Amino acid sequence: MGGCISPPVVSRATPSAAVIIDVPGGSRTFTASVTYEHPEDEPDTTFAMYFDGEYVSATLSHEFSAVAGYHTIRVVAANPCGSSDVYWGWYVIDPGFLLEVTLNPDGTLVEYGTSSTKTFTATVNLPASIAFYFDGVAQPSTFGSSATFTCTNSGTHHIIRVVASILTMSAEDSCSWWVLPRYNNQM
Repeated sequence: MGGCISPPVVSRATPSAAVIIDVPGGSRTFTASVTYEHPEDEPDTTFAMYFDGEYVSATLSHEFSAVAGYHTIRVVAANPCGSSDVYWGWYVIDPGFLLEVTLNPDGTLVEYGTSSTKTFTATVNLPASIAFYFDGVAQPSTFGSSATFTCTNSGTHHIIRVVASILTMSAEDSCSWWVLPRYNNQM
């Protein structure tokens, strides 16, 4: 003990998938496994398991109650040479749950002038993959409960669409954005 050759490598054992979906009321046990390039490093290894960022145990396995919402489970294995970790994303969703995304601004947006820059904000009722489309062209997507997309309109019409998706559910919203020339009689 005290010296080491290599850090531990932690991975998902059960469940093996990175994203899990359950219904409220039950429970699920998350278990990680650890491998060592050099088995003599094993006695110096410590473990920590976290639920939604809060420490819960110094083990590789723990059973959690299925409470509605989105949760992250993280396991860390460390020794004097370094550490590694692994995550699960756990959706606990009522069977009738519907994913919803709201784009702000949405509907039809009309502005006057020669050019306008606008930031669109998408808000989702459960963390999801969020993708914006500018006139049908996909923009880089992100994962979370909200995301923004900023673009410039140089005096024409554009469609901004947002699609949120998790597992087998998806939802979308859109905005029709016009920037029209300003005439002398317009303020």
